[in-house]
Amino acid sequence: MQSDSSSDQWQEIESQIQETEALLAEVKQKFEAAKTTDSDRQNLQIRQQELERKLQTKLNLQQRQELKSQLQIIQTQLEDIDTGISAQLITWSSFKEPFWQIVRFSGLGFLLGILVKGCVS
Repeated sequence: MQSDSSSDQWQEIESQIQETEALLAEVKQKFEAAKTTDSDRQNLQIRQQELERKLQTKLNLQQRQELKSQLQIIQTQLEDIDTGISAQLITWSSFKEPFWQIVRFSGLGFLLGILVKGCVS
């Protein structure tokens, strides 16, 4: 009987290790995606600076409008990239546990406050 429970414990530990490894692989994948996206963002920022410097020179109206439209496109892409990075790194599951801890303990604190107030009154 005891060997069955020992075997079950080892299997449980092994499954937890596998789950942890899967979560770590997911985190690594998100990290690599964020690094790649950040590299793209840096390249866009460099391009944006180049266009802004070019805009400072003497250009005709059509060239200025082209540069401004390119700058607008780059700005939109930068905003999309920032949103994408945030979405990759921040998920509901990362906030689920702390959220419920806050709800639980603030609720207990509120109840204790009412009890103390009731006792004092």
